[in-house]
Amino acid sequence: MKTTDDFREFGEFFDMMKSLPDGSKKYLRRSDKTGLQRLRRDLCRAFKHGKAGLPELSDLSARQFAEILNATSMPAHGVITEVSDVENGKRSKFTANTTPPTREVLRALRELRVHFPGLQGTSIVGTTAPDQVLLADALHTSCQFVDRLPRPEDWPP
Repeated sequence: MKTTDDFREFGEFFDMMKSLPDGSKKYLRRSDKTGLQRLRRDLCRAFKHGKAGLPELSDLSARQFAEILNATSMPAHGVITEVSDVENGKRSKFTANTTPPTREVLRALRELRVHFPGLQGTSIVGTTAPDQVLLADALHTSCQFVDRLPRPEDWPP
């Protein structure tokens, strides 16, 4: 790594990988830096199986669901949902917590709550343990030095 951009890119990818369960890391595309492709896949699966707070027997068609996804910020990042994406959601079971909680993913989930108030984002996105190190945060956090040694006046004589 030579630049802060290199570190930012590595840190964001590292944080994405750390937020996912072991079995779901294998198929995360390195080109999916926003996590939105994974979000689209998981939302389509949840929709077809009635999981994550989406209604089980929805009166929405696959086309209507695709249009709702395309009304979010996802297409601005190059992730466009086709009817076939929604229909293919039935082929595989829905697995919770397999979408990385990136800034873009969380924004899209907030936008979707307008259409689906019961949407459970915590069932979609992976979690970060409170004691886990997040590399991307290092770019935005000020350094704090802690004096770990006692002061000289506190030393024994």
